[in-house]
This record gives sequence, C-alpha cells and structure tokens, in this order.
Amino acid sequence: MRISVASLFFLGISIDATGGQVVTYPCPSAGTSTILPISPTTESTTIRLPKVSNPNGLCILLRRAAGVGNRRAHVARSYADRQWERVAGLFAESDSGVAVDCEAGGANECDVTLPVLQQGEEFVLESHDTTEPLSENEAARFLEQATFGGSLQDIQSLVSTGNDFHAWLDDQINVQPTSSIRAFYRRHTNPKFEFPYNTGAVSKLPCEQYSRWRRYAITSRDCLKERKTGLQKHLEVKSFSWGYGIFVDGFFRTASASRPKFWGGIEDIKLNYRYRIGTTQEANWRSDCIGCAVLLWDADWGDKGMIKVFPNPEVKFSGVPSSVNPYNTVDLPKMNSIDLPSIDNGENWPAFATWVHPNENVLLNTTSLEDTNQCEGFPDFYIPIPHDEPGAPKGAFPTVFGKTPSGIEFAYDPHLALQENTVDNPLPDGGGRLSIATQGLWRGSGTGHRTPGEQVMCQNVEPNFLNEEGCKLSYLKEACSPSQYPDDMIYLDEATVAGLREMTSKNVHIVENLEIDNLLDVSSLYGAPCGDGAYISRWIHDETDLLCESSVVLGEETVRMFRALIDARGESVVANAHLVDVQKAVFPNGLQCSAGDKTKTIFGSILASDGTCWRHVHHQEHSVVDFSGMLPDLDPTGDVVVYEAEDQTMSGANFKTSHLGFSGTGYADYGAASGLYVEFSNVDGGSGGWCILKFRYTMGSLDARPLSVTLNGEYAGELAIATTVDSTGAGSWDVWEEETFATVCGAGMNTVRVTSTVDVGGPNLDYMSYQDANQVGGTDIQQYVTPGSSFVSVPFIDAPIIGRLGDHIVDSLVWPFNTQAITDAFKTVTFNPLESPVLVCGSPEEVGSDPFNGDKGFDIVVPENEGFREKSIWELSSMRHTSWTELALHAKDSLRQKMAWSLSQVIAVGLPGSGMVFYEETEQFIAFYDIFIRNAFGSYRDILKEVSFNKIMAKWLSFYGNTSLQYNIENKGEASFPDENYAREIMQLFSIGLYKLNMDGTKVRENGSPVETYRIEDVVSYARLWTGFGGVYKRGGTSTSGRRGDDSLDPMNIRALKRDLFPKSDLNQGFIGDRSAPLCSDLPSGHALRKGAVWTLLGSNPSPRLQEDPDDWGPQLKRSLDINPASPLFNKLCSPTLYGDCTFPANVVLDENLSYDPTSASEMTEQTVDTIRTVQIKIKTSGLATPVFYEYKRQPCVEHSFFDNGVKLVQARNIQGQQTKPSMCGDPRLAIATPMCCSSAGLGHFYCNYQGERMTFASAQLMCGSHGEDICQTGDVSEDSECGTGATSDAFRSWSSGGCDVHAKVDLFSGEVAIVHNMDDQTDVEATVDKDTLNFFKVKWEESAPSMNDCLASSSCIVHEKSCICSTAVIDHQVFLSADEVSSADELMENLYTGAVDPATFDEGHYSSLGSCNISGVTVYSKSGAVCSSLDQDTVFALEVKNKQYFLKNSNSKVLLTGTSSSFRNPVQYNSLADPEVRDMLFETDETIDSLFYHPSHPPFLSVRLLQRFGLSNPSPGLVERVATAYSEGSYDGIGSGKYGDLGALVAAVLLDDESREVVLDHDPSHGHIREPLVK
Repeated sequence: MRISVASLFFLGISIDATGGQVVTYPCPSAGTSTILPISPTTESTTIRLPKVSNPNGLCILLRRAAGVGNRRAHVARSYADRQWERVAGLFAESDSGVAVDCEAGGANECDVTLPVLQQGEEFVLESHDTTEPLSENEAARFLEQATFGGSLQDIQSLVSTGNDFHAWLDDQINVQPTSSIRAFYRRHTNPKFEFPYNTGAVSKLPCEQYSRWRRYAITSRDCLKERKTGLQKHLEVKSFSWGYGIFVDGFFRTASASRPKFWGGIEDIKLNYRYRIGTTQEANWRSDCIGCAVLLWDADWGDKGMIKVFPNPEVKFSGVPSSVNPYNTVDLPKMNSIDLPSIDNGENWPAFATWVHPNENVLLNTTSLEDTNQCEGFPDFYIPIPHDEPGAPKGAFPTVFGKTPSGIEFAYDPHLALQENTVDNPLPDGGGRLSIATQGLWRGSGTGHRTPGEQVMCQNVEPNFLNEEGCKLSYLKEACSPSQYPDDMIYLDEATVAGLREMTSKNVHIVENLEIDNLLDVSSLYGAPCGDGAYISRWIHDETDLLCESSVVLGEETVRMFRALIDARGESVVANAHLVDVQKAVFPNGLQCSAGDKTKTIFGSILASDGTCWRHVHHQEHSVVDFSGMLPDLDPTGDVVVYEAEDQTMSGANFKTSHLGFSGTGYADYGAASGLYVEFSNVDGGSGGWCILKFRYTMGSLDARPLSVTLNGEYAGELAIATTVDSTGAGSWDVWEEETFATVCGAGMNTVRVTSTVDVGGPNLDYMSYQDANQVGGTDIQQYVTPGSSFVSVPFIDAPIIGRLGDHIVDSLVWPFNTQAITDAFKTVTFNPLESPVLVCGSPEEVGSDPFNGDKGFDIVVPENEGFREKSIWELSSMRHTSWTELALHAKDSLRQKMAWSLSQVIAVGLPGSGMVFYEETEQFIAFYDIFIRNAFGSYRDILKEVSFNKIMAKWLSFYGNTSLQYNIENKGEASFPDENYAREIMQLFSIGLYKLNMDGTKVRENGSPVETYRIEDVVSYARLWTGFGGVYKRGGTSTSGRRGDDSLDPMNIRALKRDLFPKSDLNQGFIGDRSAPLCSDLPSGHALRKGAVWTLLGSNPSPRLQEDPDDWGPQLKRSLDINPASPLFNKLCSPTLYGDCTFPANVVLDENLSYDPTSASEMTEQTVDTIRTVQIKIKTSGLATPVFYEYKRQPCVEHSFFDNGVKLVQARNIQGQQTKPSMCGDPRLAIATPMCCSSAGLGHFYCNYQGERMTFASAQLMCGSHGEDICQTGDVSEDSECGTGATSDAFRSWSSGGCDVHAKVDLFSGEVAIVHNMDDQTDVEATVDKDTLNFFKVKWEESAPSMNDCLASSSCIVHEKSCICSTAVIDHQVFLSADEVSSADELMENLYTGAVDPATFDEGHYSSLGSCNISGVTVYSKSGAVCSSLDQDTVFALEVKNKQYFLKNSNSKVLLTGTSSSFRNPVQYNSLADPEVRDMLFETDETIDSLFYHPSHPPFLSVRLLQRFGLSNPSPGLVERVATAYSEGSYDGIGSGKYGDLGALVAAVLLDDESREVVLDHDPSHGHIREPLVK
C-alpha cells in the first residue's frame, strides 16, 4: 500500500533497515478504540504495534464490519507488559495471513502482518484496563476456576498464604486419601433391609457388633411395595387379656395397654382387621420415628377405600407371653454408652429433622454379645418364614427384642451392609460365607425352595489390570472363585442355554422376533387371546417402554382381565419374571373380554398393577428350543408300512373303539397321566438312514398333550399334537389327523416309543406309518443365530420346546433336565472343600458400608423377585446426583473433583435414561466416573485404557460384542465388518481429533488444506482392533437390578474367537506393533526364565487366564509344568519370608536371568522347553501337597505376516483315513504347534512335557526323534500315547511333514492385501486364509500395487475375481551400514520398523555395547563384532521417546510379489493365526491405545479441551503450546512426574499460566468465562 509523507510524519512512522515502510499505531487510551486508517486491499499489510506497558492494561487488534457493534474477529493482543500475540479464532491458523514478529520491532514493539481487508471492513485497536484486584477477589477468581467455587473459609485460607496458588495446587494434587464417589455412595449405603439377593443380605445379626436397633414398631421398609407383585404388608391389631398386640403380616411388633387409635386420638383402630401399610414410595422414610405418620389403607371405607394415618407406636413387649413373642430378650448395653451409641439423630441431615428423632436408633458397638447364648433359637434373618396371609407377600421375618439396663425397649432393625472388597483389601473369602449363609431354600409357599437371585453371589472379582497387584490367596473353606452362586433349581437364562448347547452339542437356542399371525388359527390353543376357545397368549416384560403406550386399542374389560392375569404371574412357585403365559379360560373371577377384541390377534402392551409394562408377543417368543432335530428337506421313497397302535405294547394306554374313523380294529387311548406310552417294536429300518414316521391321532381337547419320541432307547424329539377340530372349529375326538416326525432310523429292526409328557395324558393314537426317505436339502440353524448370543430369529419353529427364557426348572421330566449330568452341571457349585489356594481379588473403591452413617443415606437396586421392596426409580437415580454434589461441595481434594468433571466432559457416555442405560444402574455409573477421579493427576493413557475396557463405554459406543469379519462370515453367514463407532470416537473425541495439530493447537496444513489425522480406511482398520470385547463373570456385592449379578464394574475380557487376528495399519503408514515389540522369532531360548519375565498368580486354578485351553480338558490332564523346589524359579515364585514361608506375590517380574545347572534338565524341564503356559509349585498345608499355579505372561512380540519355508499345520483328529479339518501354513521358527510323531506305520502320537505344549518345528523334530519317530504327514492321531488324552481336541495345531507357501491376495482396486496359504499337497486350507478370504488390510507399497496387466503377465500370479493372488518372497535387509549415516534418534524412528529384544535379556556377553556411536540419546548394541563404522542386521539401537523405551533392529522386511516388480513392507501382527491367545490381543489393544496417546496431535488436542473446561473457552495459540508442552514434558514449574502425558502438569499449566491469572483478560470477550454446573 502507499502512504503519503505527511501521513508518515503524523503517525510517527519509521523506515526499517531494508527500506520498507512500517506504520506504528499506538494503542488508544483505556476504554476507547481507534479505527486504523487502512484501506481495503488484496495484499497483506504489516504494521508495528507497541506492547502494552501497563501491568493492568489490555490492547486488542480486531477486524470488524464497519460500524460500532458489528461482527468482529480478533487478530492479536498485548496485555500486562507482554508482547503481542495471536489469539484464538479466525486468524489463529498459519494460513490466515496473520503473523506476529516481535524481533523486528525490538523489545517493546512487534510487527503484525494483517489479513486481507475487504470492502466494508476495518481494523480497530481497543484498550481496556483494570485495577489491581483485592487479594480476596484474586483468590475467589482462582478458586472459581480451579474448583466448583470456594467457600469464604477457603478464600481466607488461600489469602493467608499470600495467594500462593502454586503451593495450593501442589497440595491439592497430593491430597491423600483421594475422594471417590463410589466409596462415598457405598459408605452411605446402609438401608433397612430384609430379603437377601445377589448384592448382599442382612449382614449383622442381633448379637453381632454393628447390629441396629430401633424404638419404633413400624419401619419404612414395611411401607414399600414388592417390586414384582405390587403386594404390600398388612398391619393388624388383636386384643388379649394382657392388652393389645400390633402385628405385621402375622408377626408381633409391639404391645399397647390401651386400644390403639388413628391420628388425632379419636377413632379406634379396628380389631382383627388387616390394614394395608403404605401408599407411596417417596415418603416412606417419614415413618421411621415414634409418633410419625404411618399410612394405612382401609379397604372397607366406601367404594374406593380410604387412607388413614396411624402414629408409629413405640416398641413395647414387657408382659407379652411367649406364645406371642417366642424369642429371648437380648440384654443390651447402657443407652448412649460407647457400646450402644445413638445414631441417626438428624445432625447430618437437617432436612430430615422432623422425622429423625434423637435416641430412637442405636448401634450395638461391642462384640460382648457374640459369645453369649442370648441369640440362640432366633430365626434365620436370611430366609423368610412363609405364611398364608392373604394379599400379602409370601414370606416375612419375625421381630426380636432387646432391653437396656434402664428398661428401654428396642426391636432388632435388620440392615444391609455392603462388604469391603477393595483392590488392596479383597474379601478373604471372596464373599463365599455370605453366599453359603443365604443358600437356604424358599419360594414363598412353605415348600422350602428359593428362587434364584435371592442368594448372595460370590463377590470375588476376576484378576484384571486394575486389581491384579492386590490379589491374594485364601485357604478358607468358604472362599469362592468368580462364578455364579449355587442354584437349587435351574434358571433358564441365556447363559444356561449357551451352556446346554456346549454341554450337549445340541442346537439349543432362544427364539426371538417371531411375528404374530394376523389370521386367526382356530386349530390351536394360540389363536386370538380373547377368542371363544381357551387360547393362550404370551406376554414379555418390556423394561424399555417406560410409558407403556399400547399400539393397539383394547376395551376396558379386556385390559382389566389381562392385567389381572398378568398380575397373577407371581403366584406360581416357579414364577418367570421375564414372561408370562396367560389363558383367558382359567381366570376364575368372571372377567371377560370386550366384544370388539374377540377376533384380534395382536394386543400391544398392558400396564400391570405394579407399574411394569408387558408386551404381547408370539406364543413361542423366547421359547428355548432344541433345533437339533429340525427337519431337513426329505424325499420319501419306498413303500409305506403301517403299524397299528392297538397291536403294540402299551403301558397305561388302553385299547378303545369308542370314536369312529380309526383304521384296523381300534386305537390306543392314553390315560390322564404322564409317562404312559405305546411302543412300536420290530419297525424295519432296512439299511438304515432317514425315515418318515407319521402318527395318526385324534385330540379333541384344547389342552396341549405333546408326546416324547424315543428311538431304540435314545431320546429323538417331541411330537407336537394339535387339537383336531370339526367344520365349526370346535375340538372333536372324531376327526383324525396325521403328525409327521422325521428321524434317522437304524438298520434292521427299530423300536419306537411315544410317551405322554403332561398330567392330562395324550391323544388317541390310531397307527404309526413308516417310509424310507432321502435327504435332498437341509436347514442350517446357525444362519438365524444372533451374533454372540443364544438367540435365533427363525421364521417358524418345527422343533421341541424345552422351556422358556426366565423359567426356573424344578424336577423336570423334559430333556435335557431329566439327565443327571445336566442337573449336576447347572444346580451346584463347589466352593473350597479342600482348602485349596483360591485367588481373591477386589475392585477399586469397593468399600463397605459405614454403620455409623445411619440409614438415611442410600438404598440399593433389587431384582424383580418376590419379597423385594425398594425405593422409587427417581430416588435411586438421585443417589448418583447426591454423591457427586457432596464431593463437589465438601471433598478436600476439590481440584481433583473439578479435574474429574472436566475429563468426564471430554470422554462422555450417555446419561441414565438416554436409551442405552437406565436409571437403576447407580453404582455402575458412579464407578465409571471414578475413573476420572482416580486418574485426575496421573496419566491420560490410563484413562484411555480404563474407559476402553469399561462395559458402559462399550455399550454406549457399541463395541460390546463386536466381532470380526471372519467370525461374522463363519457364524452369522454374512460378510459384515466390525462396528466402527468406538474406533472413530476414541480418535475424534477422546484423543487426537479430526485434524493434525501443531503444538499450539493450530492445524497442520499441506497445500493450504488441513491434514486429517485419519481417513475412513484407518477407521476400518482400527474397528478391527475393537473386536472380541465381552463381559466377565457376573458377581455380587454391588448394587444392580440384574437377577444374575453384575459385570459392569469390572474390566471386560476379550474373546479370542471373536477377535480379528490380521495386521492392522496404524496412522503413520505402518502397523500396530511397529518398533514397540520384537519379533517372536527373535526371543531368546528360555525367555520365561530371563530378566523381565512376568509371572501372574492363578491360585488353585491350572487354567491360564490369558491363554485358552480346550473346554473339555478336565483336572486329570497335566496342563502345567511341575517346578522342583530346588529350582531357581520356585524360589522366585515362592518369594519366601525370613522363616521360609511362601508369600506367593500376585505378580512376579524376574530381576535377573535365572541360572540352572545343565545336569538338572531332566528334573527342571522349564529350562529346556520352548514355551511355558502355566507351572505349579506345591507346598505342604495340613498334610496335603497344595498346588499353587502361576501363568507365564510372555512379553509382547509380533510376527511377520509373510514368511518363507512354511510348514503345514494340521489339527489332530482321532479319525483314520481322512483329515477332517483344513490346514494352515506355519512359520517353522515360531513355537506355535505341538509335535505329532509317526513311526513307519500306524497312527500318530503326541509327546509333550505338558498337555498342549507348543514348540518350534525344529524342537518338534527333536521330540519325535527322541521316540524313534518322525513328524507325521496327516492329522490322524492315537490317544494311546504319552499326551494322547484329549487328542481329538482341535483347539491347537500340530506340525506335519508337509510344506506350504504364503501368497498375497491383492485387491486390484484398493491395493489392499490379504493372506493366502497354499499347501504343497493342495489340501484344503482354513477359510481365514484360503483364496476366497476377504480379510484385506492396508500395506505400504514401495512403488505401486500390481495392475491387472502385471498380474496377467506373471506366471506366479493368478487373477481371482477382482484380485491378484501371487506367490511371495520375503527379503530381510539391513538399513544402516554405518552409524555415520544416522543423524539423530528421530531418523532411526523414521526408518526402522522392526523391534528388537532388550539386549539385557540375553546371557552376559551375547551383546556388547558400542556406546552412542555419536547418535544423541541412543545406545548401540552389537552381538557379532560389529562396530560403529560397520553395522550389521543384528545391531540394536536403544532409545527413549516420550518416556517410552524402544529397541530397534537394524533390519526391515519386505515382501516381493514373485514375477512382478511390486513389493510392500512386510506387515507385523501381534496375533498368531495359528495359535491366537488373549494375551496377545491385550498387548495389541495396549499398543493401539499407545498409537493414539503418543500421536503428535494428542497433547494440543487434549490441552485445548481441558483449557475450555477450566473456563478458557478460546485459549491463545501461545497458551495451548505452553500447556501442551507441560503435558508432553510431564512438568510445569516443578509440578508433575516428569513423564509424558502427566495430567497434573497439564492442570498446573492451565491454572498457573499468566493467561489464566491476568484479571485484565476478563475484558477480552473472546477469552472465555466460567460456566459450571455448580458454584457454591
């Protein structure tokens, strides 16, 4: 631009040394603005601006639309004697045209290059200032930003330190113990309680320390409804010679000398009349005091009854005879003594003061009564006593009483107390004692059976990365392992169905998504629910429909009748809380359907009386069905042979001729009983095979009368018998039908027996016909299976129904529950009768209830079982909010609470009620939030890992149960890719964002465009990393509504079967596993015994936790190596005390290479094997040699996906003449298979040091040679060998003598590659690696992928569909010839991809150090005489980047497509295709998290988001860079660990930086302001 000389003189403009003219514009006075005289131009303009020298001043340069108050964009600013700087917003980016140069202008001026000015725009300078803030205001401003607002005391305390914010922050970071919302919730969870269930039970019995006692007769728990039935307790007053007694559900509560009256003292309460207690849930706690209102319902008062108020009476029992109060009176200590303090006096809960009276609740704070006999003969407060009180819950607990020396009378007040089970202090018995104590039997009818869900479950937690360091061994008999509690009946849930399927090898599944037929089926019992017949309809409890708005309009009479039918569901002794089958004809009270509903077949939803919603479904929905006999497509052949029923053997059935239409001389009439049968003998099956049996019958009854069919003594299936109807649709015994049953008949003569299975007997059976059949097609039930579950969505059911989801099976005669093996498997669990070492582990912040906190705190969620009464859903939800608020307001570590809240805004999950989760899941969400509290000042990487393994997050972002492409193909019958939701969100929202960032938070740009951090192909690749995640064992000890416990509080596991095993590309044109892990083939021999080897404690369980053994391996198999007591490994694992007692640490990391005497190899085989899975060491306890098992956790290592000289791997089968499983190609250098050895003739043999031992091909050859045999060619193996037991298992692979190659399948459009294995003998290969594989992944091509022409031109390639399959050659090549070629550690990281083993792991002298070789920050190692000037492929470079240690091998590997010029980098992968293990999947997941955590964009990404959460909504690029630098270096002004990713250093930079503390910046409208959810 041109400026006149006059203007230069007026503005005081100087000319710089280069001759350029730079205009200096001073800032205007405070409170004013100046429009700069700069005209619109297409060229950039540079001006010079003096910095603001006023320590309380601010000058802002902005561009705006012409005119005051119009749209504005800030360009730069100077404040408080600081140089000019760019600000956040439109002009922060490098391509915005704005630049600030403070060197050209000297110490006090900066040159600012301005953006282009358009017509109608103007540049403006505006100034602000402020006065020096008062110390109190400055402190308040700081606390408002750093916490949820400071109290006056907090402010004054900070001012007294001279507002030493640094010291305050340092103290806050180090506050111990840290606060926890989960711990706060659990300590205050001490509610009045009755019925035990999976969470817990009444924990302190009357004579035990911390038992609770009350002086009022009626409790808030009496006022609650049963969750399942809506039933409520009843109060009754009876007259006696000694006065009046008040009873609750038949049990005595208190006595009164005068007749009790209602509120006001005028109206007498009726005698011998049962008043229903309580009408609301929300106000029930107001009854817990003497004289407080108890609401009673008088049903006799008018048409609708009336609520009456009854003053809660005081406990009185003196003079009451033992016929009414049969229990001893407990001698309580002195009132308000240390041994019997008064609690719940209202001092901590002012809002409750009206209803919390002093000295009415006491706590027994002594053990003095525990050794007395005062409580002998007391009832079992775990098991309710059944009673027959009409309209009341089916069981109740009696009341026992106590008295102080001064005569004050109390009633025992049962409470729930959660048990402590923390990481550092796990429950010694794992919760087994309470589980055993509550295993009594009850189901409310006096028969002595308990429904599942009421017994307290084992609280023991599976070992995981959060708790494993604190796990301990328990030798208690009551110690339980993480598993289900022992049921006294079989609960038919999804887990049971899966277990039945596994145990019986039958296709047992749960049917779902059946559609109701709109056409009325008058021929069965399942037509219109209101039809003229006695039709049966099924209703499922719909927990998701909170409003229960029916899609079908029903008449009032219909709704009333079906509501009554559904309400009656709890009256069955084996009630199903999930679904109910109701039948109109069996309802006795004369209710009937509305006329307009009689022909409807779809009924929508009905709201039950207890507020639950029930949805009408197909009558077979959620039936548990055995599809094993599902009919294939058959073609009948041959003659039909008829066998008359009356000529056969009959048991309980009779020869009859009453009903006409039969063939032969008559028919068989089943009597009215189950177990009656007709047996057809000498049924000629010819040569055997499929046959069609047709049974001609008549059945005029509407009752279901199925017949069980056995063939030659074996159960064959169930014969469905439909009602036979006449032309009017009415059931008729004179109409005959045929039912077809297909099965496989034996050769020669067969015996067919058809048996009645229900008490009403069976049909009239005329004959059975036989006909041969050929199979022409089949039905694969797997195509209908819902992935990862036991559910199937089939269009119809043509198979036996064995039960319903949610049923409780008791003494069933139906297969499979009539077999001993099934009942044994699903009805019993053994805890620890042999006092074996059980590993017990806890959970973070799983503290116990504090009995001194009283019962006005929190309640728990209970399942929908009989007897359970609970608070309303809103009260339960508010407990989470209350816990958070209490810590936000009162926690000593208030900065930690603010930081946790900020982190929760970055990594967020849906709020309860948002569709994915529900109000009742209180403790689960609190525990999720605790992740942020626990790690608030630690490493953000720990947060990423914890949330990635959290079930709530997995459910929210839909990777729970996520499965691989190959799993979907093989198990779902569809080529569906893994869900991408979490893969995208963990990058975009949680770690690195959409665009690559500079350290100052501005976008990295190429050619003027921002560079994306990831592309869609990266999302696809990372989605494959988030497969296989699933829940762990459900357990007790936590608040959950789940009938079978909860698994949301503990980190998820990975299911190997569902995990994607193939290489995954990272975000840096490489692969997950690059540099971070060595090649598995490079691990030294005996690596389990070398420095750094990790061993994890298993306890008495020989099964490894991180590796998988076949499910059918029993305890008789030798799965572990025995460790000799003289072994160096024994001493390390035992870790003895000074007295020689083993301590068995939870984790053992070897601190040295173990040294063995070579002559001890036969006694200490651990030194000679290639792999170790588990070992056992035995110690003497009580005269028994008790084994303790450890698992070897092999260090992370990777494999190259392509290799030369492959060896064929087979899966052994004890089947001669054929290999039943396809093969795979194995890298002979890897210990991935077992030896299978053959002599010159005969079957192969297994030899091993332990069952399933994996070894390299060379070791397998040696093993076979030591037995005079060679490696086998096929997979035929004999069990009659050293390790032959279980030889038919295909859970692992064996080396064969065959060869194979690894080919590359290249997608000709995308350039992606898949792995194809090719056997030399052309045998079939596994689907994962055959030529049709779809498991493609991205590779880095050296130049370009082959074209179609390249493929056609090569004799080593073939075109297959849209791909090119080529043979390959692997080339490993040295990268650096000399250290002189390396300029820096960064250059090593850029050019070397292969990790190396830590040289310290090898024997002394194996590697030698060459020092740094003049490469800063690097140590170079050689093992073959290499020197700095002449390196080799085995040279190792050791360096550290962002506190992460790397060992890099001076070698890279590439794959050449034979016959072409195309080559690509040889991918690495953690997962072995031949021997996949959960261990390696966990390593892969860790490395995935690292790839995001160490990404260059992560520090500025996270810094911006946390700055915003601390009130700086638009931080300047300079501030972002300073905060990101502190985070990266792990330190800010002495605060932090000095390690990369330290959140303590980050928050210190956020709060202490000048940009945060300068008050004058509050005048900058773009700077940001505090807006928090709560300010005190």
